[in-house]
Amino acid sequence: MSKTMLIIAAPVVAILLAALHTAYAGDPSKRQDCFKDWSEAARVVSEQNLVSVATLSSQFRRQNLGEIIKTDLCRKGNGYVYRLVIRTAKGRFASATYDARRGIEIGVAGQNE
Repeated sequence: MSKTMLIIAAPVVAILLAALHTAYAGDPSKRQDCFKDWSEAARVVSEQNLVSVATLSSQFRRQNLGEIIKTDLCRKGNGYVYRLVIRTAKGRFASATYDARRGIEIGVAGQNE
Protein backbone atom coordinates (compact mmCIF):
# COMPACT_ATOMS: atom_id res chain seq x y z
CA MET A 1 0.00 0.00 0.00
CA SER A 2 1.42 3.38 -0.93
CA LYS A 3 1.97 6.23 1.54
CA THR A 4 -0.81 8.23 -0.13
CA MET A 5 -3.28 5.37 0.38
CA LEU A 6 -2.25 5.06 4.04
CA ILE A 7 -2.68 8.80 4.58
CA ILE A 8 -6.17 8.63 3.07
CA ALA A 9 -7.18 5.36 4.77
CA ALA A 10 -5.99 6.21 8.30
CA PRO A 11 -8.69 8.84 9.06
CA VAL A 12 -11.41 6.58 7.64
CA VAL A 13 -10.29 3.69 9.84
CA ALA A 14 -10.13 6.02 12.87
CA ILE A 15 -13.70 7.21 12.26
CA LEU A 16 -14.97 3.64 11.87
CA LEU A 17 -13.25 2.55 15.08
CA ALA A 18 -14.67 5.54 16.95
CA ALA A 19 -18.16 4.73 15.69
CA LEU A 20 -17.83 1.10 16.80
CA HIS A 21 -16.55 2.16 20.21
CA THR A 22 -19.49 4.55 20.63
CA ALA A 23 -21.97 1.86 19.58
CA TYR A 24 -20.60 -0.69 22.06
CA ALA A 25 -19.42 1.47 24.94
CA GLY A 26 -21.95 4.28 24.82
CA ASP A 27 -24.68 5.11 27.29
CA PRO A 28 -25.07 2.08 29.61
CA SER A 29 -28.85 2.51 29.63
CA LYS A 30 -28.85 1.87 25.87
CA ARG A 31 -26.32 -0.96 25.87
CA GLN A 32 -27.61 -4.46 25.19
CA ASP A 33 -25.88 -7.52 26.54
CA CYS A 34 -27.45 -10.59 24.97
CA PHE A 35 -27.42 -14.10 26.41
CA LYS A 36 -25.47 -16.61 24.38
CA ASP A 37 -26.70 -19.64 26.33
CA TRP A 38 -30.46 -20.25 26.25
CA SER A 39 -30.36 -22.38 29.41
CA GLU A 40 -29.16 -19.26 31.26
CA ALA A 41 -31.71 -17.10 29.43
CA ALA A 42 -34.51 -19.51 30.40
CA ARG A 43 -33.51 -19.16 34.04
CA VAL A 44 -33.69 -15.35 33.75
CA VAL A 45 -37.10 -15.55 32.02
CA SER A 46 -38.39 -17.63 34.93
CA GLU A 47 -36.76 -15.62 37.74
CA GLN A 48 -37.73 -12.23 36.28
CA ASN A 49 -41.25 -13.37 35.32
CA LEU A 50 -40.67 -12.41 31.67
CA VAL A 51 -42.92 -13.34 28.76
CA SER A 52 -41.73 -16.66 27.34
CA VAL A 53 -40.78 -17.09 23.69
CA ALA A 54 -43.58 -19.68 23.41
CA THR A 55 -46.12 -17.10 24.62
CA LEU A 56 -44.72 -14.50 22.24
CA SER A 57 -44.91 -17.00 19.35
CA SER A 58 -48.55 -17.75 20.20
CA GLN A 59 -49.28 -14.04 20.26
CA PHE A 60 -47.74 -13.70 16.80
CA ARG A 61 -49.90 -16.53 15.43
CA ARG A 62 -53.11 -15.15 17.02
CA GLN A 63 -52.50 -11.65 15.68
CA ASN A 64 -51.35 -12.93 12.28
CA LEU A 65 -48.04 -11.05 12.65
CA GLY A 66 -45.98 -13.83 11.10
CA GLU A 67 -43.51 -16.32 12.51
CA ILE A 68 -40.60 -15.72 14.86
CA ILE A 69 -37.49 -17.11 13.18
CA LYS A 70 -34.78 -16.11 15.68
CA THR A 71 -34.90 -14.72 19.20
CA ASP A 72 -32.23 -13.18 21.41
CA LEU A 73 -32.87 -12.22 25.03
CA CYS A 74 -30.87 -9.12 25.90
CA ARG A 75 -30.35 -7.08 29.02
CA LYS A 76 -31.10 -3.42 28.29
CA GLY A 77 -30.61 -0.90 31.07
CA ASN A 78 -32.52 -2.27 34.05
CA GLY A 79 -34.80 -4.50 31.98
CA TYR A 80 -34.85 -7.13 29.27
CA VAL A 81 -35.80 -7.13 25.60
CA TYR A 82 -36.23 -9.74 22.92
CA ARG A 83 -34.53 -9.00 19.63
CA LEU A 84 -36.50 -10.87 16.99
CA VAL A 85 -36.10 -11.86 13.39
CA ILE A 86 -39.59 -12.35 11.97
CA ARG A 87 -41.00 -13.78 8.76
CA THR A 88 -44.04 -11.56 8.25
CA ALA A 89 -47.42 -12.82 7.08
CA LYS A 90 -46.41 -11.59 3.61
CA GLY A 91 -43.23 -13.71 3.67
CA ARG A 92 -40.76 -10.87 4.18
CA PHE A 93 -38.12 -10.83 6.88
CA ALA A 94 -38.10 -8.07 9.47
CA SER A 95 -36.44 -7.40 12.80
CA ALA A 96 -38.06 -5.92 15.87
CA THR A 97 -37.43 -5.35 19.55
CA TYR A 98 -40.01 -6.45 22.13
CA ASP A 99 -40.20 -5.63 25.81
CA ALA A 100 -39.62 -9.02 27.46
CA ARG A 101 -41.66 -8.17 30.55
CA ARG A 102 -44.79 -6.95 28.76
CA GLY A 103 -44.51 -8.76 25.41
CA ILE A 104 -45.10 -5.62 23.36
CA GLU A 105 -43.12 -4.16 20.50
CA ILE A 106 -40.94 -1.23 21.49
CA GLY A 107 -39.34 -0.59 18.12
CA VAL A 108 -37.82 -1.86 14.98
CA ALA A 109 -34.31 -3.15 15.72
CA GLY A 110 -31.81 -0.35 15.39
CA GLN A 111 -34.41 2.32 16.23
CA ASN A 112 -35.59 3.55 19.62
CA GLU A 113 -32.66 1.79 21.25
